[in-house]
Amino acid sequence: MKKKLLSLIIPALLLTGLTSCGNSKKYDALCAAAADSAPILLNSSTGKEIQTSETRVRELKDYNSVLALNSYTFQEKELEITWELAPKEKWVQSIYSLDETRYKITPIYGKEAYDASIKCIVSYKEGNDSGKAELNWKFHVESTETVEMTLEQINTKYVENGNQLGDLAKNEEGKDVVIGTRGIITGHFAEPDDVYAGVFIQDGDYALQLYAGSLSSLWKEGNFKVGDCVFVVGKLSIYGVIEMAPEMLESIDATAYNIKAPNTLDLSNKEWNGSLMVNQSALISLDNCVYSSGNVEKEGAHASINFKRNGTDVLAYCNYHLGKTAMLAIKDLVATYVANETTVTIKGVIGFYNGTPQIVPVFGTESFIAAK
Repeated sequence: MKKKLLSLIIPALLLTGLTSCGNSKKYDALCAAAADSAPILLNSSTGKEIQTSETRVRELKDYNSVLALNSYTFQEKELEITWELAPKEKWVQSIYSLDETRYKITPIYGKEAYDASIKCIVSYKEGNDSGKAELNWKFHVESTETVEMTLEQINTKYVENGNQLGDLAKNEEGKDVVIGTRGIITGHFAEPDDVYAGVFIQDGDYALQLYAGSLSSLWKEGNFKVGDCVFVVGKLSIYGVIEMAPEMLESIDATAYNIKAPNTLDLSNKEWNGSLMVNQSALISLDNCVYSSGNVEKEGAHASINFKRNGTDVLAYCNYHLGKTAMLAIKDLVATYVANETTVTIKGVIGFYNGTPQIVPVFGTESFIAAK
């Protein structure tokens, strides 16, 4: 009976057979038996083991990866498993977040298809004796039309285009541009019926809002939470801020892709104006905000809470997608505020729904911290 391990994968590989060598036939046999007793490599979409084969060529496409064992105990002996990837620069390897006994190994997709390979070496050493077994997979990585961009590149390009999507939406042939990008989840909207309408991701100072009806199923299937790093693929649109309707959303290792921790924007040297557009949807903390007025009377409608900060108007814009519970709690809190007297620090993300910067209080009442 082969062990069954949790996973998800979808490769396509020509698996060439099992070979072995070493100083001890005993331990060569041990390693060979170990390699044959466990699902070394799994298919990311089906969770099934990828069997070795000398005749079948498989394909990797649509941003699929393979899940590979990183540790293994067989017959009470701890075996070492090492992986050799070729071409080395075409692979990203990281610990799989849903099962730390496995690596997630993802090919780098681009406009050009290419052939690649993976070699697994199962080895064991005891005293002066050692043994090993090798497994080899070869596969074809399909091309993709998805354009990969960092969040900084997306937002910088948008500003360079005069706050228009331009070639972020259509290419030179007039075809829709599909973009892939990565970031860490900083906050989200959750409506009363548990529809996740909006999710914010960030990489350092730069951010993006994911927004679509289909986001709910993607969110729940992936069991995501604030702090997770994700790779997302979709088309961009504009509704005050740049939004992406995600077609794919998956958890990734932030360190493997050099994704920076989200920064809370420092406004010490910045004006509260349109120059912040490059930081749209990014985390912000704005102190010394003096309450002016608020309109949070209607349920299921956007609400505006007005403040003054150093003579500048600051709007806390409560998108109704915050949900009924959060909106009612904010309403009760604002009812205790005294105009031109109550001073708070506001935390949230930067919005531009009416062309001017606003703070979206994605943390509910925790977005408003009373001054001491």
